[in-house]
Amino acid sequence: MLRPRVPVLNLSSPATQRDLDDMVSAAPFHERYIDPTIHLIMDLIRGIPRLYNPYKYNDIELANLQVHLGRSTTKALRSRYDSAFRHGHVGAAVVCRFEPEDVDKIEVAGMRIISALKRRGSLCVGNVNILNALAGTYADHEDGAIVYMTWGPLLDEPQFTTKLSTSIIRSVAVEVSDSMQNIFDGVDIANGLSEPKALTTRLSLEIINK
Repeated sequence: MLRPRVPVLNLSSPATQRDLDDMVSAAPFHERYIDPTIHLIMDLIRGIPRLYNPYKYNDIELANLQVHLGRSTTKALRSRYDSAFRHGHVGAAVVCRFEPEDVDKIEVAGMRIISALKRRGSLCVGNVNILNALAGTYADHEDGAIVYMTWGPLLDEPQFTTKLSTSIIRSVAVEVSDSMQNIFDGVDIANGLSEPKALTTRLSLEIINK
């Protein structure tokens, strides 16, 4: 079975417009359901270490990784990646695409899920940052809406102390669903967090601008 291809940028090398277009067109289009988006983000994170060392793959590497998640339009994507490189990040990918009217809710839910996991010390990587919804470039109907990811070496202390357990997943799901007046069902959030059972990925990450 072929693994879905995910084009990845090496941020220290020049990227053409064709590279950026490839990343966006390869990204899946998601409806407003949140569980496949959570699952995809976790799958992408688990695939990052193998980009740089395919023969050594363990949670120590994930513990030394810092990830940034953000929302952008396709037109603003290059400037977002340039900013990430200036902040020490080494790689970037487009996670998925949404309808512009859906991406705001997804972003807020993502911020709250990450915050809840941080407070419980249960991130799967050293740290995850996400821009405040009011700080990003607003989506528009002409340009679409995408969720992107960048990553680099962890500069601070790891933000996790315990593995993601079933009880933590359930408490995070209820907390986030309640805080958003059940816009997203707690069961869907829990399903997204629960799906990947091991430190493996079903994706094929490929650096396209070596």
